Amino acid sequence: MVQHIQLIAQFEKFISASGNGKRCKLSGEKLKPSTVKNYTYILKLLQEYEAYTGKKLLILYNTGHNNRMLQREKNYWAKFYKDFTKFLYFKKGCHDNFCGHVFKIIKCFFRYLKNQKLINLNPFYESFYVKHEDIRVISLLPEQLAFLILDKPFHQQLNTNLRITKDQFVFGCTTALRFSDLMNLRVRNLEKINNEYFLNYVSLKTETPVKVKLPMYAVNIFLAFSKAKSLNSKVFPSIALSSFNNRLKKIGALAAWTQPIGKFRKMNGRSIEQKKKKLLYRFCDLLSSHVMRKTGITFLLALGMPEYVVRKISGHAAHSPSFFRYVNFAQSFINEELNTAHSKLLMLYYTKQE
Repeated sequence: MVQHIQLIAQFEKFISASGNGKRCKLSGEKLKPSTVKNYTYILKLLQEYEAYTGKKLLILYNTGHNNRMLQREKNYWAKFYKDFTKFLYFKKGCHDNFCGHVFKIIKCFFRYLKNQKLINLNPFYESFYVKHEDIRVISLLPEQLAFLILDKPFHQQLNTNLRITKDQFVFGCTTALRFSDLMNLRVRNLEKINNEYFLNYVSLKTETPVKVKLPMYAVNIFLAFSKAKSLNSKVFPSIALSSFNNRLKKIGALAAWTQPIGKFRKMNGRSIEQKKKKLLYRFCDLLSSHVMRKTGITFLLALGMPEYVVRKISGHAAHSPSFFRYVNFAQSFINEELNTAHSKLLMLYYTKQE
């Protein structure tokens, strides 16, 4: 007998099971609170969509082999995908990456109903596209990072909050830390062995243990922030990610990193140039916490460190697709390598002449 259930009510149960441990990762580990929080946000979007359309989302099951019912259900979910995608693009201002993320979780939800709740569903949800876009993330040039580390007059012209953020950013660029890991560092994470200092921590996202040798300028930053604190205290003062990113943009503007470079995002596969008050985005406008991670990984690779060592430092798994998105060699390194290659090419001729 054909039956139906309300999608919203089932999605709430999906979130509850994900939060209380009844639904786990394939490894058996409990899902992270941040993952459950993402599910809650998508529930809110689905509720807004229902309010916008004035219709409840219903899931049919036990349709059997009735061709007419199967075709009707297939059309229903095809229309849902099309209309909900339009809602995300044009009502919520989302882009391909976020839309892909939403439908990835919705597909995960349907698989949960089918495989764990044993509801006899037809897999029309498998046809939902999970779109993706490679978002450009800039990285600092070596001379830009050196400027932030060494230029004392610039440091002095910053107010207290911007000085703190600059030092946090420099430390993050040096260690290729995620923002969450940077904010979670404890005094005890600094380890001294034979007059050398190491940052020893476990990544919050991947739960990967990481040990990184620190240069003295990074050690000095760590010690300055951890002074007179207990071993279990957090090193850096708490700050919201949005505030951190806004401060970075101000620092970049004061450093005169204002060259226009543009910003593009994709909507339904179409690339759209974004502008800020009708002007092209500048380099400083694109500074964010993600830049420090990409800068750190880029520098280590460009300086000749093997990829497997860089992955160990950054906490990426082998063959991780996300790792290679960080690889954005600074132009100065590329130029240097090209000059070396061209010199070797010319030397082949002169060597032959001798």
